[in-house]
Amino acid sequence: VAFGNDNAALITGDFPGSGPVSLRRYDAVAGTNSSLGTVYYRSLVSASGDGNFIGIIQGTVSSGDLYKYSVAGRVITNSTSNGWFCWIAPGVNRNGSQFAYATDGGTLVYDTNMTYVTTIGNYFADRPTGVVYHPAADLVYFVWGGSTYVRVYDTTTLTETTRYDFGTYFSSA
Repeated sequence: VAFGNDNAALITGDFPGSGPVSLRRYDAVAGTNSSLGTVYYRSLVSASGDGNFIGIIQGTVSSGDLYKYSVAGRVITNSTSNGWFCWIAPGVNRNGSQFAYATDGGTLVYDTNMTYVTTIGNYFADRPTGVVYHPAADLVYFVWGGSTYVRVYDTTTLTETTRYDFGTYFSSA
């Protein structure tokens, strides 16, 4: 579930097995819901800090389909495929101009057009296993698997600026 700035939530579902599930929009003010189409089960959603965009990943299909949903237009505006399964919700920056998806191959970063920018981390090794963008600043926080750190990166240069030691080991699995 992810809320946009229109007071509506974008909702996917899950069930034992595999196959398509409905991608639904629930308007909390009107109390109505509508189907926007289907996505693969266990798809994950996250909203940008300003609520204008929602990132969607179909992580349980090997093509790793990624979508950028416009809250105002109520449509998917951009999409791509990354070729990786993804079990973690996508990260979306403050204004929907950058997206990050943690995969076993590293965290893949995309721009506003869903064009690949870079990979942070390594294949099944030292890599982020979780990602969240700061809602107002140009910062992204990575839970770093195989360590006790959350690493903070500048989203403009994609370089590490700070590291916080949580004292608890984060699994890389």
